[in-house]
Amino acid sequence: MARRVVAGALATLNLCGLAGYLWLAAHLWLRPEEVAAGITPQSGDFLIRNLTTLPLWAFFVVLDTCWVIYELAPPPRWRKAGLVAAMLALWIVALLIDSTHY
Repeated sequence: MARRVVAGALATLNLCGLAGYLWLAAHLWLRPEEVAAGITPQSGDFLIRNLTTLPLWAFFVVLDTCWVIYELAPPPRWRKAGLVAAMLALWIVALLIDSTHY
């Protein structure tokens, strides 16, 4: 029972982290009117973007790595590993969404 609660809490935390990451990243995306005007990102924009979103992303990389180790430690719980894989896939989708807008 406790393992289900932990997995549910970590999945919920990941979903909140995904929403927070995309919310932070969306504030740094180029606006359509800037693109239409021919404004291109400057070299410092990449640094600002990474300093803003990287700490949140790094926190969840560490958290999810610990979660994978916990789920695959003997005896491995393969059903829960599927939930971890789903969260990983959602993070990859979020990074792809972010990279297409910048």
